Order: sequence, then C-alpha cells, then structure tokens
Amino acid sequence: ALLSGVFRKEIVGTVKRGQGKNSVWIEYEPHHGVWVDFREFLSTAKWGFDGDIVYYLDRSDTPVTKETTGALEAMGFKWVDLHGFRHGSISLRDMACVLSRCLASLKVSDPVWVLFFRMNFLVTKKIYLDLFRSFNTRILIQHQETSWAQEAQAQAMKEAGGIMVGLHWSNYINYAYPSHLTPQHVFFAWGEAHYDLLERKGNTIGHILPSGLWVKEGSHAVRPHLDLSPDVRFVMSVFDDNGAYNLSQSPETLSVFYMSILKVMEDNKHLGAVIKSKAYRLEDISSLPMGDRIIKRMKDLIREKRMVVLDFRQHSPVVAAKLSDLSVCYGINSAGIIAGLHGCR
Repeated sequence: ALLSGVFRKEIVGTVKRGQGKNSVWIEYEPHHGVWVDFREFLSTAKWGFDGDIVYYLDRSDTPVTKETTGALEAMGFKWVDLHGFRHGSISLRDMACVLSRCLASLKVSDPVWVLFFRMNFLVTKKIYLDLFRSFNTRILIQHQETSWAQEAQAQAMKEAGGIMVGLHWSNYINYAYPSHLTPQHVFFAWGEAHYDLLERKGNTIGHILPSGLWVKEGSHAVRPHLDLSPDVRFVMSVFDDNGAYNLSQSPETLSVFYMSILKVMEDNKHLGAVIKSKAYRLEDISSLPMGDRIIKRMKDLIREKRMVVLDFRQHSPVVAAKLSDLSVCYGINSAGIIAGLHGCR
C-alpha cells in the first residue's frame, strides 16, 4: 500500500480516479445464480441513477480474465481490479497515526498478535477509505460475509459518505454464527423469520429490510432438451446446497442426500432426474465424503439416459424445476422455495 502511494500504477480497469461521477461498487461473485440474476437485472433495469455501476474483482476465485471483463463490458458495466489492494494507498503520516492508535490501545495483558491485528484492520480501513473517496463510491455491495474485512469496508464507506448493502444468503435458514459479521448499513432479508434470526444473532445493521425472493426464469431462458430414456415416466429436479462447518448442513449430510436420491432411482427404473447443483460440477462432487462412489453411480445413470446434470452457471432453479414433475431439495433452500413460487411441485 505504501509503494502504491508513491509509485501509482496505471489503473487496471475501465474506471477513472477523481472524475467526480458517483458510482455503485459490487464485489464480483463468479457463478452463483442469485448474483448472476442480479447482474442481469441491473443490466436491463431502467432507473435514474446518473453514475457508474462498477464490479470490483478482489476474491481468490475471481481472477481478471478477458472472458470475465468482456462479459461485464458487454452488459454495460465498468470494472476494476482490486486484487492485493491494487489502486489503494496509504501515506507515511497515516501509517504513523495507525501505529500510535494501536500502541495507545494496547494493554499489558494483550497478546502481541492483537497489536498486529488492530494495525491490519486500521490499515485496511484507510486503504478502502482512499479508494472510495477517489472513485466517489456511494454504495458498496460485497459478498464475503464471513470475512472481518467487511467491517473495515463498512466503516470506510461511512466516512466516505456512502453506505454498504448486504443481501441474505440462502444458507442462512438457521441462527447464524456470531462471527458472521453483519455491519451493513442496509441489509435485504427474505422476510420476518430471517429478520428475527438476524436480530437474535446480534448485528450492527442500520436497517433490515424484508424484501422477499426475486429470482425469475427470464424471458431469454432456454430450457435444455432432456435426452432421457423412453422408459422414464417421472422426472425429479434435484437441488443440493453448500455443506460447510459454519452452516446447518455438512458435507457428510450432503453425501447422504445424494446417496438416498441414487438409491431411490436404482430401486425405481421409471424414475429420471435433473441435477441442478448450487455450486458443484459433476467432478467437484468427488470432494465430498463417498464422492467417488456417488460420481460412479451418477455416471451409470447418465449412460442409461436416466439422469441429466445441468451446468449450474447457466440455468436458474426455475428452468430446472419446470423440466420435472417434482423438485427435491437438500434442506429448505432458496431453489425449492423459488420452484414452489413459480407453480412447480
């Protein structure tokens, strides 16, 4: 950050520093359906905002590629590369101020790492503050809700005269961990139940706004042709979800879900299935417990023309649900709720 302040490099992206034009910044999320739908909505919405909508790329899974930036530009968005705090800076004077604040707040009983963590936090905040002021950022929508850095972003946005906005994760159907910080100034929850869960968890949100679910099929959506065996008389759409240590769902229970679906299909030869994963390609399932066995049995069903695996990046839950007679979900997830809202079973 210090070097960036001294040796400013050419900005990698399509935005200009200090142009005076207000901007909305959105953290680029690579593939999940709700964020793809959000991009499509923003690219076609008619609204009176006279400024730039800028996607910033800073995640480990969002490298700057021609494919990504070309797609954003084709949709009318601007973008900027923020990997490694690119384009942010901090002065020697600010560094001295940060160090003095950290030393002043340090207690004898504190471990040394607390000093470094406070320094890291304050430096991060200063860098974001410089970025948001330089690019006139007025709204920030970020996606990495499990990172402590979002609190630094929220404080920097407030000092820069803007707000940070959050959206509800489909996984938060339970009482979320306190370590899932919620520092946003405005947070869109699904409804009263999620409002209540956020309140009980504890948060520093300014306004929680229940907004409902809004994933749609899209007039452009093309339903893929299902090349299934003539013996298939009943088709299920199968929606999985993430499994992780900090959710009410684990990789183990996700494996059990897949194994149970496969057992039902093997016991009933007239059954077919459309697999619409939230974030897994077929080969990614190997990372789950019993993953290799699951893939082998799925490939057998694919060869029998009784199973189709959709590309999760290209098709919405609505498209998948309308291809089948029944949607089956791993947990009460957003995909299943959306299927029901669109009249599917």
